[in-house]
Amino acid sequence: MSVFLDARYLDGRFSGIGTYSKHLIEHLAKLDQTTRYQVLVRPTFHQALNVGDNFELLTYAPQVMSFQTVFLLHKYLEEFKPSIVHALAPMAPIFYEKPLLVTLHDLQPIVDPMFHGKRHPLVRTGYQLFYRWAYPTVLAKAKWVLCDSYATQQDALEHYPGLRPKLIVSHLGIEQAGAPPLESERQQITQRLGVAEAPYFLYYGSSRPNKNLLNLVKAWKRFQEIAAKSWQQSKLILVVSGSRFLRDVERWVRRNKLSQQILIHEPLEAREHRALLAGAHALLFPTKFEGFGFPTLEAMQLSIPVLASTHASLPEICGNYAVLVDPDDVEAMAKGIHQIATQNSLRERLKAEGPLRAAQFPWSATAQTALDVYNLLFQKE
Repeated sequence: MSVFLDARYLDGRFSGIGTYSKHLIEHLAKLDQTTRYQVLVRPTFHQALNVGDNFELLTYAPQVMSFQTVFLLHKYLEEFKPSIVHALAPMAPIFYEKPLLVTLHDLQPIVDPMFHGKRHPLVRTGYQLFYRWAYPTVLAKAKWVLCDSYATQQDALEHYPGLRPKLIVSHLGIEQAGAPPLESERQQITQRLGVAEAPYFLYYGSSRPNKNLLNLVKAWKRFQEIAAKSWQQSKLILVVSGSRFLRDVERWVRRNKLSQQILIHEPLEAREHRALLAGAHALLFPTKFEGFGFPTLEAMQLSIPVLASTHASLPEICGNYAVLVDPDDVEAMAKGIHQIATQNSLRERLKAEGPLRAAQFPWSATAQTALDVYNLLFQKE
């Protein structure tokens, strides 16, 4: 058997799909030393993957979400004749005639009305038409579809009921915890960011509309208004990549004269990022459309309390191990932040139980499910 993995989100930048691709591939390598794997990456990918001799890296320049993937990738695949093609994002060649497995992380392009926002109206309409045609076409073409969460599965059923027989829920994971960051590492990064002397709350991820950052900074302002004087010195750090969506948040922060309290910083190196997370008073992650939510478990693993939203997959992933709030209710969000800041018994429970929750999501289980699909569901016919 040979498996072809379309892993072109492995581009060296942080993304949830890139994280999934890396860990799925490396854990498949641990579980399976006999199957031949061909991994498709973009030419710009130069990182090392911890895999065995049964893995081969191939390059293909077009973006995953493109007409080239949908209409032309099948011609590239004809040269390799794999037994199974596994698209690690929900875009795949619709003219490919052999077994196809697709991973569906979420349906943001379909369910989020702002997903295509901040574009010229004609461009926005073009993107909307492409996704609304491509998603159901690709998913219908797939023999099986792996969903990151039951929330993603439910979204798929609501929009495309005919997919029911082929949807398989396979939760993603997080890497096993290594040694916690040293105190010196935490001090170094907090001093560099100017938060060494005050407690800080942290958000990290993208700045797309589903991340709800404008409501988050509004809730932070409200928290500062209702907090005791000691908490009015605290700070909020947003570690995000710049985008057309971030400008509204930046303008709001400047207009409200909060640039000294709300710090917006570009993504950090992995070691610095983990040290910053380990020193946070809490992770604030009140997003609206989330297929899984890696940051919540990463924080829990380090015993950092989490505030998350009641929407999409986050109640499923966080359970009772986080403070959950309505992401559309700024007042409720502010009160949730205040709870985490001031209720010591709540904080201690979240800190103690968080690592237990994170341990329930090993990458080995994600890889084992994929391997079972390859070996059982594809081979049974």
